[in-house]
Amino acid sequence: MFKNRWGALLFVCLTAAGAASLIGGEDEQGVLLSTTDQLAQTRSDLTSQMAELSETEERPVQDVGGEDQLATDEELID
Repeated sequence: MFKNRWGALLFVCLTAAGAASLIGGEDEQGVLLSTTDQLAQTRSDLTSQMAELSETEERPVQDVGGEDQLATDEELID
């Protein structure tokens, strides 16, 4: 491929165009920057949702009635 100078030039141009689309330019963001922004937004949304869920009231532990409801070992074996 690099024996032909036009093939090498085409390869360099395609590589530069791919890098420019990933990184972006002055006027627009590239794929990497826009994806990073989306991930940061999603993370902040999930963090706020987790904070809301953790602030819910804790339910008191209900008493199940003590040990009189538990089966003995002999009852379990039968």
